Amino acid sequence: MAANKDNDRIYLELVPDSKTLSPPGRHLMVKSAELTDLTKPAVIGTPFFQKLVPMAVHKAAADYKAKKDAFVFDKLSSLNESTNLLVTTLVSMNLPAALDALEQPIGLPAGLLARSEEVRNSGGAGSLASTCEHLAYTSKEVDNALAEGMKKLEDEEQEDNALRAKYGSRWVRTPSATLNGGLKGECAKHRAMLQNASKSDVGVKNKVDANRPMIEQLSASPQDLEKAVPSSGAKGAFSAPDPRVAAMRKLVDELLALKKSNDAIAEELRNFLQKDDIVPLLLEMYGTQETTDTAEAFETQLRGYDPFLVRIADNVAKQQSLIAQLLVGTFYDFLWTEGPS
Repeated sequence: MAANKDNDRIYLELVPDSKTLSPPGRHLMVKSAELTDLTKPAVIGTPFFQKLVPMAVHKAAADYKAKKDAFVFDKLSSLNESTNLLVTTLVSMNLPAALDALEQPIGLPAGLLARSEEVRNSGGAGSLASTCEHLAYTSKEVDNALAEGMKKLEDEEQEDNALRAKYGSRWVRTPSATLNGGLKGECAKHRAMLQNASKSDVGVKNKVDANRPMIEQLSASPQDLEKAVPSSGAKGAFSAPDPRVAAMRKLVDELLALKKSNDAIAEELRNFLQKDDIVPLLLEMYGTQETTDTAEAFETQLRGYDPFLVRIADNVAKQQSLIAQLLVGTFYDFLWTEGPS
């Protein structure tokens, strides 16, 4: 091949004298570049300790969290008591079922159909049972986690006491009981909250078990539900609408709307609690002031809950007024008589 032939003959060529060769040309092999500022975030990224919170701020934030949790828990408890009073009052007066039966004696009332659809859309009795089981499981897991944490604190304190007794004055570490006093207080507080929640869970489960047959009926289709509900027939129908029925319906509808408003406020309040972060305010205070008043900072931060307190107070006052109107003699007597004349 031509390549092999050239390779065989290249050794026959004369080696030229170096003096006859032209010097090699110059070529730029590297190029200098000015170094950028190595301290810029674009080069080194975010500083490692930029988000590190000082211990004083961390402790103040933990104190505020305990304060706001107790504050919101108290307000939610008051709101729940008000809502429970509303529901209990309506149930004791057989409302709105009594009005539904009066307004539509034949067929299923629209309110009953709406509630049945709501139950079905929520998964019915099966979904409620699963939720109760998950609640029991979660409660047990939280209780176990808290118990494990408390046991570790106790074990650490016992070990510290044993080493202190062994080494005497040479063991100069701060006593564990002093270091962990705040944590133990938090554990005790959460233990009390868990116990109260467990009691509430038992009450809820008992109510669910007691009303399970009704919930299962509400989970049925409209056709099956109509078969299960007795009909009063056309005999109970009124030729003319009774003004007392219309007035009662208006009050009941307002109370039911108020219950939905209470539920919405409770949900919004829980979400606001989760997002409430006092750390930026504390960092600003500790960075600009020689002395800091955390109590004042706490009060300033808690003012963010004022709109919720106003809404809760308005709903409670409105509920008291509506229930008082509903319990006026004319309406109350009407519920327990044979009906409008």
